[in-house]
Amino acid sequence: MRRILCAFLVPILLLLTASCASRPIETLPDADDVRAMPLPTPTPTAEPTPTPGPDDGRLRLGLIVPKETRGSAAEAARMAEVCAEQHADEVVLSRTDCATGEEMAAALRAAVTKEDDAVLLYPGFDGVEEAAQQAIDAGVAVIVLDLPLACEGAYRITGDDAALGTASAEYLASRLGADSDVAVLLPKTENAQAKSRTDAFCRELNAAAPGIRIVECEAGSAREDSKIAFAPLLYGEADIEAVFAPDDEMTLGVLAALDEARWDGVRLVMSCGGKQEYLKVLRDSRSRTLLSAVYAPFLGSKAVDFALEIYRGDAVEPVRVLREEIVQRLNCSAYIDEESRY
Repeated sequence: MRRILCAFLVPILLLLTASCASRPIETLPDADDVRAMPLPTPTPTAEPTPTPGPDDGRLRLGLIVPKETRGSAAEAARMAEVCAEQHADEVVLSRTDCATGEEMAAALRAAVTKEDDAVLLYPGFDGVEEAAQQAIDAGVAVIVLDLPLACEGAYRITGDDAALGTASAEYLASRLGADSDVAVLLPKTENAQAKSRTDAFCRELNAAAPGIRIVECEAGSAREDSKIAFAPLLYGEADIEAVFAPDDEMTLGVLAALDEARWDGVRLVMSCGGKQEYLKVLRDSRSRTLLSAVYAPFLGSKAVDFALEIYRGDAVEPVRVLREEIVQRLNCSAYIDEESRY
């Protein structure tokens, strides 16, 4: 029986062995082969390319500003947007807020890609000159707001800081006695705008009223610093009747010192800037006359008008200087805006 069974199984085993031998043996690559194998190349993700604005004859206007919620740059941007909405049949505005100089330079390059006709630029950072020059060379009208920018072919809209000081001195000289004492706050830190205002003020006051004595007071630009620096003058030899400060924050510090001392000898206080908080104090003041020399509140809206003139091909000067205004209680309602960011 065993012989019969073996005779039956042996041919079957021989067939199975031959079948296995005929199949190729799969081998795994060794470590050197694995290292030599090329890795798959990832497909690069392209950054979104800005698309051109509508080509319907309207001005394609970019607005590039520092990322701020309060201050002169924020207010200029807000007023530009308001003006653009009022001229929606003529202007298409796109705004970019920038936290760094690199972001601002990138926004200027994007303006070229979007084929903007013009850009309103509030240069809050260093290092954007090259990108601005490239935009100008590509045919974009770059309009710089307020601050200077070293670019060939750029437009600029700004105020005249020296004119603010001169107008302030003329106003005070016409209302003070010939032998009055006037305190002038000088900022401790280097500030070109404030220096231009105070230098022009002192120069004009000396020329218009040589008998008026100027009492200089060096102070920090912060409100509390100005209050601390100004307070000792009230108890000195000078009989101060008026005060000039080159910006509203310093002026609010002066007013705080006067209120804490309950001092009523100062009849006139002249400031510069147009800060909404100060303008409301000016409006409500009855104990003394408060004033402010301004140009900034309408900078943004005037910049949009300027851009439209350039776009239409009107003859314009490359630098437009806004006229200074003296704000007092009678006309302050025209400058107070509850929506203001300044």
